[in-house]
Amino acid sequence: MIGILIYNSETWTLTEKLKHKLRAFEVGCFRKILGVSRISHIRNTDIKNQLNIQRDIVDRIQSRRLRYFGHVVRMQPFQWPHRALYGRVHGNRHRGRPMKHWTGNISDDCQMMGLSFTQATHEAEDRRQWREYTRLSERA
Repeated sequence: MIGILIYNSETWTLTEKLKHKLRAFEVGCFRKILGVSRISHIRNTDIKNQLNIQRDIVDRIQSRRLRYFGHVVRMQPFQWPHRALYGRVHGNRHRGRPMKHWTGNISDDCQMMGLSFTQATHEAEDRRQWREYTRLSERA
């Protein structure tokens, strides 16, 4: 069920509210698997330990997003995902707080790895090096 949920998740823009909802759904699925209700007062961490779950759904989405970012960086400049990543939108923005963008999520993910967005772009151009970075982020 989780595999169906995170289909195409590498293109999602995650807010904190959505991350919370995803984690709650994931733990709900784990509770169904174990046949444990919320009334039994078993902590979520205990349920994850019983099932030997080290990484939550948000971490898996993050690693998928970073892998996809590497693919987009290495694409030819005429391909649409590459254009969307490096292109600029002209015009004025509406009033209010700006919406969170996919590149903002990538920047946050890279910051967790100790890289800036520019450094990550340069590292992602080398496929083997980027694969090592994403594997290290999966282990953390």
